[in-house]
Amino acid sequence: NGSGDGDDGEGGDKRDFNPTREVNFDDLRVQFAEQCTLALHAGAEDAAPTEMPTWTPVDGTGFMVRKGPNYASKKEKGRSLPSLYEVYAVRYYRSDKRTINGATRIMPLPPLPIDLHENADTDEDHEDDGKPEKHHPELEGTKVPDVLVVHFMLPYEPPNMFKAKTDGKGGECVYYLRPTRRFLDEMSGRLPPTPATTLFAKWCSSCESDLQMRSRFKCMALVRDIEKHNFGLLKSYNGKPVLITESGRACSGYHGDVRYLEMTANGEESLFANFAVSGLRSRLRNLDTIETVHNWAFMAKKGFVSIIPKFAQMQMEVGFTIEAHTDAEMPECMLGSTVLSYINDTSGPIIDPKVQVPVHEHQA
Repeated sequence: NGSGDGDDGEGGDKRDFNPTREVNFDDLRVQFAEQCTLALHAGAEDAAPTEMPTWTPVDGTGFMVRKGPNYASKKEKGRSLPSLYEVYAVRYYRSDKRTINGATRIMPLPPLPIDLHENADTDEDHEDDGKPEKHHPELEGTKVPDVLVVHFMLPYEPPNMFKAKTDGKGGECVYYLRPTRRFLDEMSGRLPPTPATTLFAKWCSSCESDLQMRSRFKCMALVRDIEKHNFGLLKSYNGKPVLITESGRACSGYHGDVRYLEMTANGEESLFANFAVSGLRSRLRNLDTIETVHNWAFMAKKGFVSIIPKFAQMQMEVGFTIEAHTDAEMPECMLGSTVLSYINDTSGPIIDPKVQVPVHEHQA
């Protein structure tokens, strides 16, 4: 069931699940998925419209990542190579209560673009109707997903010191990523696999049951033009990574023949924690994911909520990677990244609680 604790849950072992079986989403869910999909801004970042939230594709090379040899002693970092995956859609919506167990259980995956294999050696990947192949044969026999989903939950309500609250109103941002041609070529053996590709395949194979491996998933946020936002000392934390640890949840399954893997995270402790709580000892040692940010330290949540008004003026590159520990796993490489522009607490439609009820179980 993808609970992350190694328990197969009430549904038992789902490994005999037929991946060709379609998951049916009703019209309400399909319409909501369309409504909460952010507009793509494909031009220059600084030309993004300010009156609406958008996302812009980037290749991840703006982030500094670990490199060897002897990182443990040298602590050297270098710019990432282009990402292994690429963001192809972003959804953003508001909720009165957090969405339990992931976005993949409540609404369909966004349609995959048709240009993924345009540089491939063959056109066999495309069907006669012009649609792209949904399942990548290069990933056959692995747990590496056709679509990687990263789901952040952001609290909008300030905490009450005298009344503990484990849930509340907030925003939910869902990133959908597809493998790049280079990554597929490395997985298939057409190109020698880089350490980052090997590490990600290893992470996928055990992240749902192995806490230590799952906890190597980390997030980074890089605010553009941070000097103009009056963050003061907070700017020294710009672009620093944050690990998703004990309560992170990784779940996988199929929508039709598309294999997905979804990582659900607390946005308060991941994307923006550096900026929200830089003066606190608790600020960035851990990221307390699907348990959700509402269970995090009072001051951390208070600090995060206090900077929400600044989001409406921000452009922020958000990225993900798997943490490398040994020289053989380095250099790291970003899994994917994108620039979010001008998100605020009124962005996105409000999800109907009926839509938050899961349609299916995770099948992996």
